Amino acid sequence: MRKINTNSVAFTIGGAVSLMVLVAVSTIAIAVTTVYSSLDDAEAVNVSGSMRMQSYRLAFDVITHSNQLDKHIVEFEHSLYSPSMKSVNHWMTPLAIRDDYNNLIARWLEVKSLMQSDNKQNYSGEVSEFVTLIDRFVLKIQHYSERKLLNMVVISLFGITVIMLLSFVIMRFVRVKVIQPLEAMARASRAVEANNFEVKLNESLSNELGTVAATFNGMTNNLKNQYTRLEAAVDAKTEQLHKANNSLQVLYQSSQQLSVARITPEQFKHILSNLASVESVYAAKLVIDDAAGQAVEFIEGQPRSIKWQHTRLEIDGIRLGSLGIQTSPRFSEQDLVKNMSQILARGVYYNQAQKKFEQLLIYTERSAIARELHDSLAQSLSFLKIQMSLLKRHLSHSSENGQIAEVVEEIDTGLKEAYTQLRSLLTTFRFSIDEANFGEALHVLMDKLQTHTSASIEITNHLSSLQVQAQQQVHLLQIVREAVNNAIKHAHAKTISINCDQYDQLIEVSIADDGVGFDSGLDKAEHYGLSIMRERAQYLNGKLTIKSEPGTGSQVTVVFNCEDRVASDK
Repeated sequence: MRKINTNSVAFTIGGAVSLMVLVAVSTIAIAVTTVYSSLDDAEAVNVSGSMRMQSYRLAFDVITHSNQLDKHIVEFEHSLYSPSMKSVNHWMTPLAIRDDYNNLIARWLEVKSLMQSDNKQNYSGEVSEFVTLIDRFVLKIQHYSERKLLNMVVISLFGITVIMLLSFVIMRFVRVKVIQPLEAMARASRAVEANNFEVKLNESLSNELGTVAATFNGMTNNLKNQYTRLEAAVDAKTEQLHKANNSLQVLYQSSQQLSVARITPEQFKHILSNLASVESVYAAKLVIDDAAGQAVEFIEGQPRSIKWQHTRLEIDGIRLGSLGIQTSPRFSEQDLVKNMSQILARGVYYNQAQKKFEQLLIYTERSAIARELHDSLAQSLSFLKIQMSLLKRHLSHSSENGQIAEVVEEIDTGLKEAYTQLRSLLTTFRFSIDEANFGEALHVLMDKLQTHTSASIEITNHLSSLQVQAQQQVHLLQIVREAVNNAIKHAHAKTISINCDQYDQLIEVSIADDGVGFDSGLDKAEHYGLSIMRERAQYLNGKLTIKSEPGTGSQVTVVFNCEDRVASDK
């Protein structure tokens, strides 16, 4: 069975109420018992009172010799032995009353025997004493009845007093042990509702409310800890959302850089600057690979003397470079780095595709010009050459003035030179390279020229293909091609060296050979090919320098700023 907690509020109140009920029931029971017992007392008083009258009546019967004596004796005995009189002889009745009743019976027997004897007249002398005995008996019964009623009143007053005291105690107990703790709990509940978890209830009560108070304190402590954890979680989530928002903004701004018409190094710098602005990122570095040249490197932020964390830039399994970042230990946005690497990879790929497309447009335009030159001017020059051959044949059979023949010879020489220059122009306009990377395009071009010479062509390339514009690349390749062709056809070189260097934004390309050389101060320096190279250098906003001496080889050097737009684009 469940053990009853003697300190229980319900047990205490129930016990007090039970005690009140017990006192009330006891008081009522005593009152009812007293009243019930007093009923016989009243009857006994009446009966005993009638016995006095009957005693005097018997005395009258004796004196008057009434024939009703025997009848009246029977009536007197009926009263003396009545149930109400017999009830006086109960053990609860005081002993004095019982003794008086028994004495009264004994005296009656004496008086009765006297009345039934021949000396009836003597009864008259005994009546007064007998009546006095009856009066004393009646008085005691009356006093006993009054005492019982007084006791009933006292007990009732005591019961009422006890009930009132118990009521006061219960109300005081309920006030102190129930109402006040409940009010304190209500106040604490309102405080907790207002996010005040510092309230504490009194746990010293040795009843259910003490247990409830301890449970409430534990609950508020748990709520405080949970609220603290939730606040920390909300702050962490808010911080994550803030970082995610910043990351999305960085990704959006970086993606916007790829929507421009032409992707240049400035766009990559902007993207890196966006990444370096992210919290916990110290610096960002972009390295663009160049298989045939110098890798490009951009750095934004504030680099520190810590290790770079690199992420490969790949598209379709092709490595394009790497993205390096320097971060604090708190940095955890690896998805941002992954997305930024994809954006940069697409940017590098689009840059190469744009450059290839621009070169394709240039080559397409030049091919169209070459077709037009071939279909118009080349055919006209070919017709003139045929006509000049017929004229020279006709003049060779005539004896005309030799001066005319000399003029004709000069015209023929000029026509041949014009035709040669036109053929050179057609070759130039039909020049086409499929590679967008300058280093790869240079190697492809030199591989084609290597098949027409036994000379060794050496290439040293340190240029960044990213920073060489499509127009610049075309003009630069044409200058290199023209210089190498001259070294092959005219200088009879055995070794041709091509050096491509870059100093910040300044590009320097030199083509040197160990051929026969020439006197750069003579009119030969104004050869058509050299003029074309100078014009292309002017298109690059650069400077072309030719150094050569007979027997010492030649060196052609072009220097220009890669950030300048070519003249044909302005």
